[in-house]
Amino acid sequence: MSEYIERGALMEEIRKHIETIGINAERLVARFAPADVEPVVRGEWQKVYENTTFGAMYRCSICGETTFNVENYKYCPKCGAHMSMERSGSGE
Repeated sequence: MSEYIERGALMEEIRKHIETIGINAERLVARFAPADVEPVVRGEWQKVYENTTFGAMYRCSICGETTFNVENYKYCPKCGAHMSMERSGSGE
């Protein structure tokens, strides 16, 4: 798995130690393009109510999207948040 760093923080650290490592290290890091990554948004399916016909209805804790059969969704179909089952008993 790839590891990602914040280029600005690395550059700042290089500048602190520039006498020891030399100016070429700063130039080398500056040549690398930043990684195209996005922060991971994590949410939970929160149970809204239980229905005898369709089963339980759940709501996304991030965007409020509601759905049945949450076991079919590892991600919210509306906002894309990585989902887990609720940990608290709220909404029941």
